[in-house]
Amino acid sequence: MDGWATIGKAARYADISTRTMRDWIKNDGLKHSRLKSGRIRIKYEWIDAFLESFEASEAKANQVNQIVNEVMDEFSRRKNKPVNHKGFQR
Repeated sequence: MDGWATIGKAARYADISTRTMRDWIKNDGLKHSRLKSGRIRIKYEWIDAFLESFEASEAKANQVNQIVNEVMDEFSRRKNKPVNHKGFQR
């Protein structure tokens, strides 16, 4: 999406609260512009780039799942009770 968004529109676009959007700007480095009036504007492409920076690759996700399953299998062997990666008995 092209163009600029207010904090409210940017929050709706990212499916988060305006409070979270303000936190991302203040604490997490979301790129933005401040007008002379003090109002904040954010390019939609900046929101997309910010969100994509947190995207885990499929390889990383598979690696995490493998580690979790190995730990849970070891735990299960020690307890003699099979469990899945969410901690529930199978």
